[in-house]
Amino acid sequence: MVTMAMKLETVTFLLPGYSLEAKFAAIVSDVAKPISPEGYLFSERSELRPWQAELGSVLGIDTDGGQFLPSAALDPSLSSIADNISDKFAHGLVRADPVYLKADKDNATLIAPHQLGLTADEADDILATLNNLVMDDGLEFFRQGEIQWFLAGQRASGLRSFPPSFLANRKASSFLPDGDGARDWRKLMTEAQMLLHTHPVNLQRERMRQMPVNSLWFWGGAPAPMSPETPLPIRVYTDSEEASLLANAAGAHCSELSAFSTDLTDMEDVEQLLVIDLALLQAWINSDVDTLQRRLVQINEQWLAPLSERVKRGKLSQVRIVGEDGLQGICNSETMAQNKDMTSRLKSLLQWNRMQGLFGR
Repeated sequence: MVTMAMKLETVTFLLPGYSLEAKFAAIVSDVAKPISPEGYLFSERSELRPWQAELGSVLGIDTDGGQFLPSAALDPSLSSIADNISDKFAHGLVRADPVYLKADKDNATLIAPHQLGLTADEADDILATLNNLVMDDGLEFFRQGEIQWFLAGQRASGLRSFPPSFLANRKASSFLPDGDGARDWRKLMTEAQMLLHTHPVNLQRERMRQMPVNSLWFWGGAPAPMSPETPLPIRVYTDSEEASLLANAAGAHCSELSAFSTDLTDMEDVEQLLVIDLALLQAWINSDVDTLQRRLVQINEQWLAPLSERVKRGKLSQVRIVGEDGLQGICNSETMAQNKDMTSRLKSLLQWNRMQGLFGR
């Protein structure tokens, strides 16, 4: 029996931040909008979805649109402390990241954890106070790193909540935790907010004109996906540990982002390829306009333009671009034809205008 080699059909780029019209309007001028490479057509979809939702969709993992992520269950750093609180782990584990809810007239804007600049001592002081709050309920807060916080002991497998990186600079009240037990999670969030309001760490940070930690964001409590019997014919390139953990758990091969090449060599066992680059998202969250503009140019020149050329020559079926704010781009034989037709019409129109100018003199 002869086994037919697989053929790579689609390259998908998950590029949160590639759409600037909505997310970046506050800090970026029109000059920074991405110039569409040749052959790509872009459209807007109605829903906003974090990049994790698209990754899960390709991997066959139901993330409920990015609200049901197994981030806590897949975190490899927890193995070193699991033995100490294994009884609490058994009852539930969820991310409980520190955030700043910046109040305005009718809402509150979420400032993501890595925008806060927390120190280890500050995190320890706050967590000690929070643990006094939940000790009698058999719960325990702990951290791995300054801003990667967890809560063990409360069932979170039915919690629906977006990751704070996706909610950065959005109105938080539109995205409060939902799903099974949502009332309990919101109650705990409110109790933590009341405690944090006058916490010494926050009072000191405010005196230093730093953003306080005035809330926790519970998310990522879904159970880990079942490992498949056979590897998926999918390859993922990324520098995101979260993406790598999810891809490996689903049975997809994962490589560092620097290893990706538009030559698409060594793809005999791959049907779909995903490239996940979070550089634009990080630049936007950090208000780093120079990095944002530079990375936009690099993405277009180093990746999108060469791959559109491969589509034009029939060496690749299609390229997809997916953002978090609804922007979708696609390049295939149909979009190539449409672009060619549009270019031809534009040239005809320009020629007609020139002729009209000559006759009008």
